[in-house]
Amino acid sequence: MTAKLWGNHIAGPVLAIIAIASVIGAAVVRNDPSLAAKFLVWTAWTTSAATVFLMFVAQYDAWKKLDEEVQKYLDDRPRLGLHIVSHFGYKEWQKAVDGRNTPVHFSLEHLGGRIPTDVRFDPIQSKKGTWTLCFGSESYVTPPVRLMLAYELRDKGASIDHVIGDLGWGTFLLEFVKDSDPQPERDEYLLTVRYMDRDVERTQAFKLVFDKSKFGFLSNTMHL
Repeated sequence: MTAKLWGNHIAGPVLAIIAIASVIGAAVVRNDPSLAAKFLVWTAWTTSAATVFLMFVAQYDAWKKLDEEVQKYLDDRPRLGLHIVSHFGYKEWQKAVDGRNTPVHFSLEHLGGRIPTDVRFDPIQSKKGTWTLCFGSESYVTPPVRLMLAYELRDKGASIDHVIGDLGWGTFLLEFVKDSDPQPERDEYLLTVRYMDRDVERTQAFKLVFDKSKFGFLSNTMHL
């Protein structure tokens, strides 16, 4: 940034003036070797001093521009992104479930604006209403690392913690996506995120899409 500002602002005109003055001065003293030598030294010192000064000016300009960008960033409301990494294919899901692993990973990313705090998620019902997918709350979300989201599933609103140790969450997530009719080919789920922006509660909504033909969650969640 400093180099760009150096080239785009006052450096060129100032050094150009010094160069023109040097040429004119050299022409004036060309017949006096002693004076010409002194003028050459003066030109070198003047150019060096001007270069150092202009570097400081360019550095200050760069710092000021960066500070303005940071301030603009902090003046904006928070923006979050939801990312999904999913297995595809029923066999791959079942393999993950058998290994007591989750076939899907959900993560939240801070894309811009102020830092959101007290981040919470509305529960999601399966299509037939048998299961409820609940994401854990987070104190805050900061850049640049994506925050992996913990989740749990509840059977008709009742906790099922007593069997998780034996089966793992992947089993229940598999049951969640299967709790649906054959049609349509894609099931869409609305996920609403609630958070505090300073003293104001805000919401942001995402659409989760499960492709039944591919048997997996699509990665491109839609921001509503």
